[in-house]
Amino acid sequence: MKSTLMRPRLLFPAVTDNEPPLTFTLRVLAHRCVSLFPGTAGCGITLLTTDGRRITSVATDRVAERLIALHDANPQNPCANAWRHNTVRRAQHSATRLGWAPWMAAARGLGLRSVLAAPLCAPQRRLGTVFVYSTHPDSYRHGHGPLLAEFAAAAALDIDRCQTPG
Repeated sequence: MKSTLMRPRLLFPAVTDNEPPLTFTLRVLAHRCVSLFPGTAGCGITLLTTDGRRITSVATDRVAERLIALHDANPQNPCANAWRHNTVRRAQHSATRLGWAPWMAAARGLGLRSVLAAPLCAPQRRLGTVFVYSTHPDSYRHGHGPLLAEFAAAAALDIDRCQTPG
């Protein structure tokens, strides 16, 4: 008899051979972030240069990988805006403000209906961004912003420690 229960989502990714500690840390953080928000389909974390270009990134799934690539191709998006303005950004399936309409249209083609993005900021520098997405419209409410901001602040400290020698 088949079980009707859904298999639980892995909270932590498996260790792979020769994976750099920073990449492993980012993957663990991304999987933890997904578990914080019910209805979340995936997460992406991107580390950026001081002028906003991608250094490295991780994603919990293929859609999140494609969303990261979409962020690179279209600078008018929630993550870039969150990073530039050092604040949490939320976008729903109908977002047209702040010039995000082209990005949202492309993201809708990937199944995205809601996204929540926050900057990763260590005490002395901005490191990048973290985002979660859902395939359901209006998944993220105003109350979710502070939770993602708190996660992003703690994650930034972990990332900064991982990057700091010694």
